[in-house]
Amino acid sequence: MKKVVCVDQQAPTIPNRLAADPVLSGLAQMMRECWYPNPSARLTALRIKKTLQKISNSPEKPKVIQ
Repeated sequence: MKKVVCVDQQAPTIPNRLAADPVLSGLAQMMRECWYPNPSARLTALRIKKTLQKISNSPEKPKVIQ
């Protein structure tokens, strides 16, 4: 992943269908923010931890997407 994102400057694609679910949409946004080419623009480990805790404590559960 480091080679793809940092060296080749490519970000994996995230399916648009994840946007329909608030939990999966939040995860997708967090992943995009982790893939910024500029290291100082990427999320910190603490921010990722807090975001994941917030998502896991959310009353909403991800829908099954097929």
